[in-house]
Amino acid sequence: MCRLVAVVARQPVPAADLLLEARNNLRSQACCDARGYDHGDGWGIGWYERPMLEPHVVRSPADARTDQAFEAAARQVAAPIWFAHVRNASVGLRIAENCHPFAYGPWLFAHNGTVTNFEQVGPTLERQIDPALLAHRRGTTDSELVFFLLLEHLRRTGAALDAPVGDPARMATIMGDVLRQLARLTEGHRYEGEPAKFNFLLSDGVALVASRWKHDLHWRAEDEQVTIASEPIGDDSAESTPWREVPDGDMLTVDEHCRCVLHPV
Repeated sequence: MCRLVAVVARQPVPAADLLLEARNNLRSQACCDARGYDHGDGWGIGWYERPMLEPHVVRSPADARTDQAFEAAARQVAAPIWFAHVRNASVGLRIAENCHPFAYGPWLFAHNGTVTNFEQVGPTLERQIDPALLAHRRGTTDSELVFFLLLEHLRRTGAALDAPVGDPARMATIMGDVLRQLARLTEGHRYEGEPAKFNFLLSDGVALVASRWKHDLHWRAEDEQVTIASEPIGDDSAESTPWREVPDGDMLTVDEHCRCVLHPV
């Protein structure tokens, strides 16, 4: 069901510690997460280098546990906002185009979970998206389609998709609308015995919104840095800031000043 980590900070944060070196780093989660699953179906890292508007993205269908390119990319990235993701494929082939995160203009998106009943749900979602926007879809995953659905909802509210919105509350409102729609469409359908799971990360390079829906998601805020991860990463000593769970059915927003607010879906 994938594992992910994201950082929002006032200053650039090196990715190597969280991805390679800290206790329970993302590469070790790719080997075996807390539930006993591995995530060897690809990886991706996306990051913003201010003042550049659009994010950089590196993705590969290789196994992050053994791929030297994953380590090289992790040691290269130091940015104020970045996402990383390791994939356990449920929908879509093991190809680079199906690896997270996905990018469009200034927008960056990753998903931990599965849109169940996707063979029926997918065409319904496609019909809601402007064909000119949907033409930018490159892969076949449920996750990328949800990304373009979020962008379509933003476009309908008057947002210019080639520029940041910068308003995390507005982003959370749009994400909540999409989450409720997906919940209705997938109600009663399961994947390998489990319900649909919609842990989303969405950023415009200024703000970030993360959702938790039927899956694990944690966050920690310290030293003008907010870290969001599927599982806690790093030490748990008395000196460290404790990780907190995002309540199921909530969204966490982070603004450009690293201020955090929880919103119910």
